[in-house]
Amino acid sequence: MRRFKKAITIYFLAMFVVLCGTKNIYSQSSEVVKQLILREADEIWSRGNLAAIPELFSDSFTMHYGDKVYVLTHEDYRKMVTTWRTAFPDLKMEVNDIIINGDKAAARYTVTGTHLGELWGYKPTGKLFQFDEIYIVRVEAGKMVETWGVWDEYGFRKQLGFLSGK
Repeated sequence: MRRFKKAITIYFLAMFVVLCGTKNIYSQSSEVVKQLILREADEIWSRGNLAAIPELFSDSFTMHYGDKVYVLTHEDYRKMVTTWRTAFPDLKMEVNDIIINGDKAAARYTVTGTHLGELWGYKPTGKLFQFDEIYIVRVEAGKMVETWGVWDEYGFRKQLGFLSGK
């Protein structure tokens, strides 16, 4: 009887492995990843809901922009969002596309706003801006843990008159 139970246990374990394949059992569903991206754009950036940050991001996460790498806490991210939303109170981040592959997703955004507060030492200009951004996010345990971003910083600075000096 003992051999039979052991054989049955091994059979079911083998079937589990075959049915699951080599996928990480902790991988995120596409819907979870999609909702994280949509909520970040809408709740955090467009509406300024800083309380959503711990729901969407791990306690510390890595952000890559160009050759710069930042390890951010929730408080660091709150400060960054506050800086931008103070400078651009009407800031809107619209998600145009999302492509999901396992625990990673790429998203294309359009970001708009009016320069009504100080940013990087530049006084408010009252000028409108619009730029595009591509953002890749990696998710673990239902939260964003790493991001890579590319945005049109030159176009942004040109639109606001930041290229000619302060």
